[in-house]
Amino acid sequence: MLKNSTDKQKNVTIADVAAYVGVSKTTISRYLNKNFEFMSQETQEKIDEAIKVLKYRPNRIAQTLKAKNSNIIGLTIADIGNPFSSLLIKGINDVCRANNYQLLVTNADNMAIREKENIESLLDSQVDGLLVNTTGNNYEYLEEFKSRDNFKPIVLLDRYVTPLIYDSVTINNADVTRTILNELLKNDYDYYVYFTENINGISSRLDRKKTMEEFLSQNSFVSGETAIIKKNEVGEIQEKIKDILNKNKDRNICFFANNDEILKVLVECIYDLQIRIGIDIGIFGFADEKWARLIGPGITSIDENPYEMGEKAAKLLFERIEGSRTTEFALEEISVQIHLNYSTRSIKK
Repeated sequence: MLKNSTDKQKNVTIADVAAYVGVSKTTISRYLNKNFEFMSQETQEKIDEAIKVLKYRPNRIAQTLKAKNSNIIGLTIADIGNPFSSLLIKGINDVCRANNYQLLVTNADNMAIREKENIESLLDSQVDGLLVNTTGNNYEYLEEFKSRDNFKPIVLLDRYVTPLIYDSVTINNADVTRTILNELLKNDYDYYVYFTENINGISSRLDRKKTMEEFLSQNSFVSGETAIIKKNEVGEIQEKIKDILNKNKDRNICFFANNDEILKVLVECIYDLQIRIGIDIGIFGFADEKWARLIGPGITSIDENPYEMGEKAAKLLFERIEGSRTTEFALEEISVQIHLNYSTRSIKK
């Protein structure tokens, strides 16, 4: 039975834990590095109790220098300000915690050079693997990275490279875009506008654009366009909306937003221009269903489920780190759900 300690401890060391349990520092070190060979269950339980009683916190840097693995995963996000990113990070972090790993998060601010800097910095921190939500402009760098001496396993998030150079996790962009466009044909929409920021080779944006173009080519009675916008330039977006409406007065128009942020700015502009959603135009987008259904009359949305995407990507990365996955690189697609609302009801003119 271990004795209780009521004294406040500061800077508790591995030597303190060893003295408390009555074992060597080497034994404590082996326990912290999960090397339980030749260690009895009783000793493990005593060490665990001592760590809790003494409130000992291992020195991660020192452990990293001594251990083969650092138990750290690195993540670089293209735009951490996007609502999608926070849920993506939560999914990743929950898997890391379950595997006793720490997660280091960096933000690229949609800048290719910063993404490279993030990856190099994470490697300097001795991470065991990398999760990359790429900005879309670093494919040559990511390709060259495979042959480097300090290579670590990588999984790409939300975006992928063709041909595949790493495992990648995304949603079924083409299938779900095709499904919702065919669904909206029933409501007599005959002019579609895909609003997105610069595509820059970003696979998710490109897949959605290509799928809409295929849809238009297969249905001769409908047409449409892609509008490249900058989400912060509200005045220019409003002018673009007015121009589209003026040129297509006799058409049943439906706006298609690439993500949460684009959908939000479009809805803001539509209200400012006193255009009625679900009456004058239809609108839908890739967005979190929980807020989309509460906006105005209710916005039709495709929920990308970033939490599940983060979970799946982190699990896949751990399989590569542990060596349990040795097959060719794979593209894992998550099936997502369409939530129909008032914003895409029939508005036949």
